[in-house]
Amino acid sequence: MEYRKPQTNSLMSRMLGVFLVILGFYPFHQSLKSSDWPYVEGSIITSRPNADGNKGERFSLLHRTGIEYDFQVNGRHYRGNQIEFGLGDQLFLIQTFAMRIQHRYPEDKLVRIYFNPERPEESVLEKTPSLGGSVIWIVLGIACLGFGCSRSRN
Repeated sequence: MEYRKPQTNSLMSRMLGVFLVILGFYPFHQSLKSSDWPYVEGSIITSRPNADGNKGERFSLLHRTGIEYDFQVNGRHYRGNQIEFGLGDQLFLIQTFAMRIQHRYPEDKLVRIYFNPERPEESVLEKTPSLGGSVIWIVLGIACLGFGCSRSRN
């Protein structure tokens, strides 16, 4: 029996797959890490569609919620924009999803803001992972792993 060195493409595909799966599970790790974070009352200061300069066009590729909030910890002011843990938690492919978030967080609304007591600038409105982005990264990672493993057998 002859030993064959795995193809570079197969190895790269598997490495990419592992990276994407880890990337997908990272928001869950952040959510667990924040389980004992305290909260303060703060307010939504900005809630407008497509704050990235897209001008609210219905057929643009990505829709941004553009939510920012203001809060104080120990007399010091902070600003944040993270709704939940995840990559691109304010970017959506479907405008309706972005608008739902905006309706939940209108300007001037008083909200609970969870913050890292060691680094108050690290804050979030909801201590949950962003499932949409996480699932996409995990599925892509598994697909890359599957592709890499099938290529190494050939």
